[in-house]
Amino acid sequence: MGWCHGRASNRFLTGAISALLAFSAPGWAQSVTPVGFSASAAQPTTNTSAPIHQFRDLHTFPRETVQAIYALRAGGDWLARMNQSNGRFFPGINPHSQAIASDSPLLPQLRATVALAHAARFTGDETYTIRATQAVLVLLAQIRVPAESPQLRVPTITDPQCSSVLYAALLAQAIWALPDADTALQKDAEQLCVFVRQQQRADGSFAQSDEYGPALLTLALHVQKQPDAAADAAPSAALLRGIAAAIQQFQSTPQADYAAAILPALCISAIQTKKPEITKAALQLGDWLCSCQYTRGDAPQVGWAGSFRPQPGATSPGWEPRSDAALIAGGLAAATQLTRHVPDLTRHTRFRAAMVEALEFTRRLQYTPESTTRFEPAFAQRFLVGGMCHAPSDPVATPEATARLVESHVIFLTSGEAGLSR
Repeated sequence: MGWCHGRASNRFLTGAISALLAFSAPGWAQSVTPVGFSASAAQPTTNTSAPIHQFRDLHTFPRETVQAIYALRAGGDWLARMNQSNGRFFPGINPHSQAIASDSPLLPQLRATVALAHAARFTGDETYTIRATQAVLVLLAQIRVPAESPQLRVPTITDPQCSSVLYAALLAQAIWALPDADTALQKDAEQLCVFVRQQQRADGSFAQSDEYGPALLTLALHVQKQPDAAADAAPSAALLRGIAAAIQQFQSTPQADYAAAILPALCISAIQTKKPEITKAALQLGDWLCSCQYTRGDAPQVGWAGSFRPQPGATSPGWEPRSDAALIAGGLAAATQLTRHVPDLTRHTRFRAAMVEALEFTRRLQYTPESTTRFEPAFAQRFLVGGMCHAPSDPVATPEATARLVESHVIFLTSGEAGLSR
């Protein structure tokens, strides 16, 4: 089947964003809610200290920024709607067969919680904050405190698709992303970090390749939050060992989604430590990811432009681009930020262009009011609008795919790149 939705027109985007972001503060446009959006999406946000407030004069920003704000708010609204009274995210529904997707395992629940928490911090939306906090508390229910090690928080999960390292790392990230998380939650996050460090091998490696990205980012954020890194060198040492092991893992089995997963931690560490070897590795990963991207000139299908092959030149029968393009866009956003610190103007131009194209691709997988007119309006608004599919042939909007879209757009909008013209 074809794309799960169509691209929204600029005229529609301008009207939709005005309604989605209608702040009560002076300077914000007042508008009615467009057809297909819930009334809550147009409710004023009075938190003028939230990062989104800098975009209040949206007409003055580049096209990609306008579209990013729309996509973020629509995706955040979808995640908030999908968060149920039990704290878990509804797995999604096939709009054609009306069949409910199989219940989301732990990993999509964790990623959706992290993304909604980031959206809450960026927008200042109280609904997002309430829903994200509820999801965090539900996830914390599967954590125990060992009597012999009260400084630890240990996951008690038994999910073959989500290791205890992934669980602890992503839950810590969700807590840190929450706006004004209380002291008890902050302590939980720090103690989850201690658990992640304890699962790391002596050479810095982790048991599973999918653990590197979340684990390293959690360690990097922990180091970033330390008021005095010299007082406790263990987190920094663990991060540096982990980065060295992650680079070796990539060299042995290069994959685009893995490179994108570890890239943000490398960029944070490179900016903090100014270690040339880490900076070099991060920039080389950015170069490699750019070489994996389909351009408008070489994409097999027009709609594939901006997406990524698993490896440069890799093709296989039946393959199609997927939502991991959003993950890669987030990695490139971090790399673009690093190029401003180096500085490296050539790479900055290249990375930013690749990131913008990747974000545009991810928005083609997001349902909009215009692309859902063939469905019953109430159904489309409840289950589709704002949600993202995993692939062009998959019509089910899922928490994990939508989480990737939301996070990548938050990273872009907070990277310092959103106010620049292409």
